[in-house]
Amino acid sequence: MKRRRTIRVLKLSLIQMSLVKKRTICGTITQNYELNIFLYTTFQEILEQSEALLSKPPPNKYKPFEYKHAAREKLKQFLKNPYLLLSPDAKTPSNALQLCANALLRYQLGVNYSETGEWKQAEEEFNAALQLFNQLPQDIKLRHINTLQDMFNRFGVIWCNRGESKRAIVYFAKAKEMYNAVKDAQGLRIVNQFTEFIKKTTGAPEQRECFGFFIDGGLNRTRLDTSYSKSLLYLAQAYTKLNKATSVAYCARSLRHQIDCGKFSVEDWAVNCVSLSSYFLENHNFAQAEYCLWATVAVLAKNKNERLGAEVGMQMGKYYGKRLEYGIEQLKGGEIEVFRKEATKKFVEFPSLNIPWPVIEEIKNLEKAKEFFRLANTQYKKALRFFAQESNLEQQIELHRGIAELYKTLASLEPDPSRLIAMLERRREILEPLSSRIQSAENCSAQVQEIWYELSAVYAEMHGRLLVDCGVLKGGARSEAMDDANRYALKSAEYSKKLISLLKGLKEQNEEIMSAMLSQYMNIAKVYSEVEFEDAGECIKYYKESLLYYETVSYTHLT
Repeated sequence: MKRRRTIRVLKLSLIQMSLVKKRTICGTITQNYELNIFLYTTFQEILEQSEALLSKPPPNKYKPFEYKHAAREKLKQFLKNPYLLLSPDAKTPSNALQLCANALLRYQLGVNYSETGEWKQAEEEFNAALQLFNQLPQDIKLRHINTLQDMFNRFGVIWCNRGESKRAIVYFAKAKEMYNAVKDAQGLRIVNQFTEFIKKTTGAPEQRECFGFFIDGGLNRTRLDTSYSKSLLYLAQAYTKLNKATSVAYCARSLRHQIDCGKFSVEDWAVNCVSLSSYFLENHNFAQAEYCLWATVAVLAKNKNERLGAEVGMQMGKYYGKRLEYGIEQLKGGEIEVFRKEATKKFVEFPSLNIPWPVIEEIKNLEKAKEFFRLANTQYKKALRFFAQESNLEQQIELHRGIAELYKTLASLEPDPSRLIAMLERRREILEPLSSRIQSAENCSAQVQEIWYELSAVYAEMHGRLLVDCGVLKGGARSEAMDDANRYALKSAEYSKKLISLLKGLKEQNEEIMSAMLSQYMNIAKVYSEVEFEDAGECIKYYKESLLYYETVSYTHLT
């Protein structure tokens, strides 16, 4: 209750404060005209120069912080200026404007250190700035609420970089509360860089920005909203390992705020919205997942970043693929009411984008399943065309495997044996060339394992289904089908052996790896026991090998 009352008083004091309505304050605070002139000229110039240097692109990749270091030295030297020297005597306190100027310089130094990743020094400078701000009269301090809001955000980032998420959350929450305290107050679109201001004097009156001196502060609505969006995103990141649902809620609020304010990076917004969609998809909140994807498409409508468009397409493919997979599970197992409840939950909307809320239809038959298959397949192939041009192997692997998974999922509903074999053959056609491509690639060991495992399973299933056909076929047709079945059995065993060899070569051996090897031993034993050649000697050879693999499995279990 006490904290709420403090925030309420803060809000009222700022809205009613007479100083906030004045563009300049030096003459109001002190009649020291030399100091006033200094703050409106030299002080302003140095801060403009340091900000310009801070944002200036580096001269080359070998000197990434050259201009930032130059700005830092300029600020450090400027702190020694006689007009800025603070009184060491408590009986004769420093002028409020001197305190304010020193606080702003310390804040700028803190920003500089944080931009170069020197967190300890950044924290020291921010702490010094905060102590100085806390010595100011409340009305002057509140004029610099934008600076304080940004500083609390930066405090939080420092603790996040130290792995202290809980401490970081405290600072992000303070920055968020500062926004809530003043969000209803009127502000201006203030520019502190005079050269930048000159460039923005044209346009519609409501879009024009006004010039403001650093020392005067003032409530900058644009900066206030931008910092609030950052607070929410930082909170989302800080909560990632602590509470995923809370993290997602803050991310959604940030995206909604950015859309409402109209101030955001289109590409960053799209990336975050796709991440949201991925989370909702994992939790079977299909309507929200689809809504986020269409919101991303709407925001990217005029953006020409083809790579980002391909990533959105890939996520669309995953969405429709998951709908296919989960829809078939529901069709087979029931629980339709549970499906409806989770699938249609609403967490966030972006009204200004005018996107209708998706209608989630259930998969009730094979034709509906094929519809989702086509939607997913189309999106995957569009994305694949781009990533093939970019030679991005990682994305290509993911897309090819996604398409193969679509065939596997749809096959679980297919009643026609011949079409089922065709789907298995299509999976093989997708995965086998991919296996050859990535076998020699660096850092692809895990993907190779998974693809070999899947190829072994595909061939084993093709072998098993042809064996069923062989039981009813006669004459030449049976002989031909048996030859194919034998070929599939040997290919399945081949991939199982390759996988066993790869697993044995791993440095770290554990129960999970041993279990994976045993399953491959079992597969080899099974398919070898089921081959049927015209040459009896050939059959006996594979039956003996089958027995050896079964004995290996049995011995391993006993030991």
